[in-house]
Amino acid sequence: MQRVLLIANKSAGRGNAADLCEKSVNSCADPLFYEVKNPKTITEMQEVCNAIEPDTYKGVFFVGGDGTINQALPSLLGRGIPLGVLPGGTANDLANELGMSFNHHFLTKLLDLDCTGSVDVIRMNSSLFLTVGGLGVGALLTEEFNRLRESSSLFRKLARRLGANIYTVLCVKTILATRKYVHRLRVKSDEFSGEVKSSALFVCNQKKLGHSLLVAPSAVIDDGVFEVLILTENCQKRLIQSLFDLRAGRQPKGSIHFSTSSLVVEDMDQRLIPVFGDGETLTPAKRLEFSIVPSALRMFRTSQVSS
Repeated sequence: MQRVLLIANKSAGRGNAADLCEKSVNSCADPLFYEVKNPKTITEMQEVCNAIEPDTYKGVFFVGGDGTINQALPSLLGRGIPLGVLPGGTANDLANELGMSFNHHFLTKLLDLDCTGSVDVIRMNSSLFLTVGGLGVGALLTEEFNRLRESSSLFRKLARRLGANIYTVLCVKTILATRKYVHRLRVKSDEFSGEVKSSALFVCNQKKLGHSLLVAPSAVIDDGVFEVLILTENCQKRLIQSLFDLRAGRQPKGSIHFSTSSLVVEDMDQRLIPVFGDGETLTPAKRLEFSIVPSALRMFRTSQVSS
């Protein structure tokens, strides 16, 4: 009998991923239906994923946020393992994009209908991400969020209380506290090339970031391209307004938006560019090369299964 593997990230979001797994296991009449693993480090996560054989499990579900599955991407790419992500993080952007819910009744319907499809992944230099990445304000915010989550129990409690709204608080703080997020960039792609001074550049494989920012209204996770949004408002007040425009579903004034399958971004001042993807800090570089990896993963995705 093929079982279902649940991989829980205890440090994600509200810290209740393991409890959610236990609840799902307890609600199942067959105690052998689920297998649960709780890797404590990125290395353990990758070891767990490397050991998975494609035909061993009916489905492999990550319980956590976008960063949880990001840690596993290098071990999963192109292997055809049926994957899912269940909401257990802070914003749960990918789970929401794919229409996922976490209860046993929903999962059994999902598995019975085999609601899987191919999804694209984005490569940035030697790193991978699945949802939204980029540079500027988002990169500095991501770095601070992860640093505080690691070092401060008070911040972890605040993040659990505020949920995805913690990103709005940190974003405004970042904008007001520093100007290091502004870069003079040389941008190259088939669809747009030019030199821009930008406070934020987003590379998007799905519509929303941080639960509420509509950064790419037309983005689709399986169409062989990604959406690019460049914010050119660098005045602090106008930049904050741009972000509130995105929350309201409006295109910010002066922004640049296009679709492409490859993109090169260089810092014209030869500064290292901090960069993020899936809520994780990626390796900074003076030159960033983004490209699409089409049909890289097989994932459960549906908004049709009633929970």
